[in-house]
Amino acid sequence: MSDFSLEDTIVAISTAPGEAAIGIVRLSGPQALSIIS
Repeated sequence: MSDFSLEDTIVAISTAPGEAAIGIVRLSGPQALSIIS
């Protein structure tokens, strides 16, 4: 596992591999709102 900080903003694909009707991307951290703005 890599080092991380609670100050980090992270993004990750949350959808299972394969075909799906929707895709989910998780965004978390202190800069999350500024990224989506």
